Amino acid sequence: MTSNRIEIELNNTQQMFVNDNSAIVGMFGGLGNGKTFAGCLKAALRILDPEQPPQLGLLARQTYPELRDSTQRTFFEILHMFGLKRSVHFEYKKQENRVIFTNGHEVILRSLDDPAKLLSINLGWFYIDQAEEVAEEVYLTLLGRLRAVDSVQGWITGNPLGHNWVWQRFIHDPIPGHKMYDAPTDENKDNLPEGYIESLEKNYNEIWVNRYLFGSWDAFEGQIYPDFDTNCHVVNDRSLPTEWTRIIAIDHGRTNPTAVLWGAIDNDDVLWIYREHYESGQDVDHHAKIINAYKGEGLSEIYLIDPSTGAGKKDDPETIGNRYRTLNVPVVNAWNDVQGGIDKVTHYIKSDKIKVMRSCVNFLREVINYQWEQPSAAKIDMNQPERPLKKDDHAMDSWRYMTAYAFDNVKSAPPKIAEEKFIESIIIEPEVEQQDWSNF
Repeated sequence: MTSNRIEIELNNTQQMFVNDNSAIVGMFGGLGNGKTFAGCLKAALRILDPEQPPQLGLLARQTYPELRDSTQRTFFEILHMFGLKRSVHFEYKKQENRVIFTNGHEVILRSLDDPAKLLSINLGWFYIDQAEEVAEEVYLTLLGRLRAVDSVQGWITGNPLGHNWVWQRFIHDPIPGHKMYDAPTDENKDNLPEGYIESLEKNYNEIWVNRYLFGSWDAFEGQIYPDFDTNCHVVNDRSLPTEWTRIIAIDHGRTNPTAVLWGAIDNDDVLWIYREHYESGQDVDHHAKIINAYKGEGLSEIYLIDPSTGAGKKDDPETIGNRYRTLNVPVVNAWNDVQGGIDKVTHYIKSDKIKVMRSCVNFLREVINYQWEQPSAAKIDMNQPERPLKKDDHAMDSWRYMTAYAFDNVKSAPPKIAEEKFIESIIIEPEVEQQDWSNF
């Protein structure tokens, strides 16, 4: 099968993405930057490459209506641009949602809302559009289905959405063979209607603009702590003075991870989070052993735990809290007003009273992903308060416990000298008129 040679104008990011032969390559950024076009073009070039043996490819998106109305439509438009005609160069079997080319290549078009349907197919390549909407488990399933003869290749496009699996695999801790291209909207402005970018900047809030125009991974609608700034609040690891008050906060998980945070309050009331323990599938004894290994780092230490574990029921040997105490971790109930705790954390962030060390990687992942639950219309009508989404919240719960205690109980002050203590011990009766010594 041959096609007429055509010239297609691409912006720099599109061109690099299309030409990249990394095993897995991504292109993420703002609206209107040509991501879907570039992804479908890469698929078409794979099919038309005479050096590629016939193979099965996959074009996919989370739901079929989105696939049909966007990705699939763009793919067929590109085939038309290459001069490929239905019934001449390919057949589209609508019932199977499969495209069969005369050169032996095939493409299936699938939604990814039911990953079980993917288990029986062997792929030469795949393309996932709007990959941020897809669960990591589905992505891993597709990786396991790749069977290309000469190369193993997949590619993804989409919009940044917090520190999700895409960010983790491609940006934060890139896996070998994974390459990501950032594509801001303004790079593709020549292909957009006049005034398009200006209109979006004018009509949408800062979080939306940062994500959908500038491709920020740290900004998305619904974030609980949008003011947390990794450039301002994250610091390199360092030793801390022993005289600073230490707060150890525990969010114990049975099936979910147990998240333990270590914090210290400096003389300016800045809360330093300097260590984390984040682990699933272990019992109290395991976590207590790790916590006890760091005992005595500070002259003053307080241990807080989620009150739902029964930390206050000291006479009940079955409670998790009591088990920690039995193992020499003297936990007390944390204050667990969710909204009140979030307000106090927000105060610390806005006041620049929080520093987090870089080694607390799970904390830093959660703080970006921590978001409000999107209420249903019924809940809105009932005037229900906002609630955090119960996802990526384990370290965040520990942070609330720690910050609430620091906010209410820890007030830094220089040590009092003996003279100050002596003066404070003198009781002056209010009825006694004090003499003016200014003239002596």
